[in-house]
Amino acid sequence: MSTSTAEYDSYLIENWDTETLINFLKEQDLKLEKKYYDILYKEKIDEPTFLDMTEKKFIKAGLKMGPAIKLVKEV
Repeated sequence: MSTSTAEYDSYLIENWDTETLINFLKEQDLKLEKKYYDILYKEKIDEPTFLDMTEKKFIKAGLKMGPAIKLVKEV
């Protein structure tokens, strides 16, 4: 079952866990490979952490520059 963006609006963004964040990002059609979502999961990037991320921090976590830039635009 897919969760729509409208359904995400009912959550307080600050309370999103890693899985909720990843599911939301997947719905944004960023065309990221699974391995980049796996890095977010491995590093336990939840919404409060995501909002504090920079391109440099994403790269340090193991993402390539392209995916890091895409994710920074989502921040």
